[in-house]
Amino acid sequence: MSFLKTILCDKEKLDYFKPAKDDEVQIMSIHKAKGLEFDITFIFDNYKYILPSEWENEYKYYEEDLKVHYVALTRASKACYIMQGNLRYREKQDDLIAAKDSIFLSINGLPSHRRNLVWSKQMVK
Repeated sequence: MSFLKTILCDKEKLDYFKPAKDDEVQIMSIHKAKGLEFDITFIFDNYKYILPSEWENEYKYYEEDLKVHYVALTRASKACYIMQGNLRYREKQDDLIAAKDSIFLSINGLPSHRRNLVWSKQMVK
């Protein structure tokens, strides 16, 4: 109850619970998006070692990570963009390494449902 009162009495905190306007973009984690639907979604970090989490060629939470991946893919009603880069940042090492696709991007016929788009800087303007 005290937490609710804290939110209701603080305009800045209360703003976190307002729905996005038509000209706004919502940025959230896959977990936060569970149960929601959007016209278009963008998924980031579908890289080897990230999703599914992998350590020394073992997947400790494979089934849970697969469920998270499913949630991410099924939030979009019109289009789902899976963003892939050539490099990925490792925070602990503070460096960039070559990005490798997640194994989830090649299971259950997913490649046949994908259309690869390459966006250049000129297209983004």
